[in-house]
Amino acid sequence: APDPYDVMLERVCVLEVTRYGALLELVQSSLKAVIQALQGLEVLDAETEEICSALHKSTIPALWTRHAYPAPTTLGSWVEDLGNRLDFMVSWANDGPPIVFPLCYLFLTTSFLSSILQAHARKMGAPVDNMRFDCNVLAKHNKPERPPPAGCYISGLHVQGARWDHAQGALAELMPRQPYESIPVMWLNPVAYPPEEYTLDEEDEAQDRPPKGAVRVRGPPKARRRRSMGRRMSVLDMVDHQAQNHKLSTVGNFIKKGAATSAYLCPVYRTCLRGGRKDEGGSAGQKDDFVMAVMLPTHVDPNKWVQRGVALICQMT
Repeated sequence: APDPYDVMLERVCVLEVTRYGALLELVQSSLKAVIQALQGLEVLDAETEEICSALHKSTIPALWTRHAYPAPTTLGSWVEDLGNRLDFMVSWANDGPPIVFPLCYLFLTTSFLSSILQAHARKMGAPVDNMRFDCNVLAKHNKPERPPPAGCYISGLHVQGARWDHAQGALAELMPRQPYESIPVMWLNPVAYPPEEYTLDEEDEAQDRPPKGAVRVRGPPKARRRRSMGRRMSVLDMVDHQAQNHKLSTVGNFIKKGAATSAYLCPVYRTCLRGGRKDEGGSAGQKDDFVMAVMLPTHVDPNKWVQRGVALICQMT
């Protein structure tokens, strides 16, 4: 039987090639229309005029942006970045999946990550809804020479609002005049989490009960929170539970060994804009910059990084 990873990665590669092919066809046809309009062979319509104006100002035409990946860059850097992406896709299509996937070069980032989880769930016979990524930041000079036993290696991420301390293996304060810093290769290891069940403590029960004498007004039905016989699980509780059941849990091992005292749930965004897109067709229907969230070890209170807005960014420029 074929390996589920190979099947999923082949489907992702086909999707990526299709998206990039459609983008190249759009760019080629629009540039051809501009040349013919400037030569007087065709009428200069509003769309072609907008493209001419954008090229004159060295900005990305809106028509390209609506059908391209999110990349807040100038025209020159956008073209250079597109060339690098196409080189990566040609190498993937001809030579097979790479050992390290540059996450910033993927058109459909969330689809790629979901495919990795689905492939691992199918391989292990576990529900895909319980699958999560365990984040393992490799050493700075550690370049993998073979694929990981599970999951994938990713690169191209930058830490904004903090830096990665290579000696301590944890988040640390920024250096002066350095708003962001690149992070080494990361190993996303799929693991199966137990269904998260929570209990309502006495304070929550009191908040849910209406005061005495109040008239209950029936509104729209609300989703009930699950109840179990256990206690409420915090983020660190889940990390410790994960570390006990999965030996490859990096954050759990950091905490248990004392190298880091806590963990920060760090969001990952496609661009430094950290928001959605106004146009409905932008980024092939992906209107949200949010990709996922990973656990990163830290020596300080995670609330410090929350207040600072520390995040991992795929496309900084």
